[in-house]
Amino acid sequence: MLFIFSSLQELHLSLNDYSYVDLPSNKQYKNLKQLYICGNPLSSWNDVILIGKTFPNLESLIMANTQIPSIPEPSIWENLFPRLQTINFNYMLLSDWKDIDQLNHFKNLEDIRLQGIPVLDSLSELERRQHLIAYLPSVIRLNGSAILQKEREDAERAFIRFFLSDEERPKRFYELEEIHGKLDPLVDVDLSPKKTAQVFVHFCEEQSTLTVNLQQSVQELKATLSDKFGLRPAKMRLFYIDQDMKDVCGPDELRYNNRKLYSYQIRDGDEFLVDSK
Repeated sequence: MLFIFSSLQELHLSLNDYSYVDLPSNKQYKNLKQLYICGNPLSSWNDVILIGKTFPNLESLIMANTQIPSIPEPSIWENLFPRLQTINFNYMLLSDWKDIDQLNHFKNLEDIRLQGIPVLDSLSELERRQHLIAYLPSVIRLNGSAILQKEREDAERAFIRFFLSDEERPKRFYELEEIHGKLDPLVDVDLSPKKTAQVFVHFCEEQSTLTVNLQQSVQELKATLSDKFGLRPAKMRLFYIDQDMKDVCGPDELRYNNRKLYSYQIRDGDEFLVDSK
């Protein structure tokens, strides 16, 4: 590469099929702020080191879709990027969380894109974001979205709970436990509507026990009771009796045929009263 314009601040070198970075090792271009070098088959972190040496005031490094597999110990490169704030390492081949931890050695890094990297493959979409937030305490923008303080706290707590049952825990787990304390696992509470209930049905002098499908409508329940008692739905009045409220408000007539039964909060032991019009 030949740099004629020493005052250049933004340089685009993407999609040029570079397999390595060819820069003069003894020359610096201090005015360059932004470098775009995506989609090249670069495969060594040494190329990143050479970029840092050549462009000491770089603020933005857009380096997605390369074949760099890992990030070495930062002692050999961390002082080369004193002003770097933004990086895009989407679709690098990073496969170890140690590589993500190394990114904290970009001292002024605050905006990062890390999508499509192998280390995230086994996680859900939410877990990917939470893990990255937990590992990168100084980053304030991830994959184009701002990280609010509440999201950071939730992500760090979720990270702790993620590893509670693991015998081998990352160093970051213990660092976050120092901040948030020892956490208990979250209780898995099923808040979905109950699907069935066992109820008592009264008709004339007869009482029956019936398991009703709470996903069905009032009209569908009337059809079931019609078969049971021989009373046509059009001639039927149906009342619901809440076992805890029957001494206070009495039976509640089910007037809306299309209303689903679960919306009445029906539970085991409640009652229905069938009457004719």
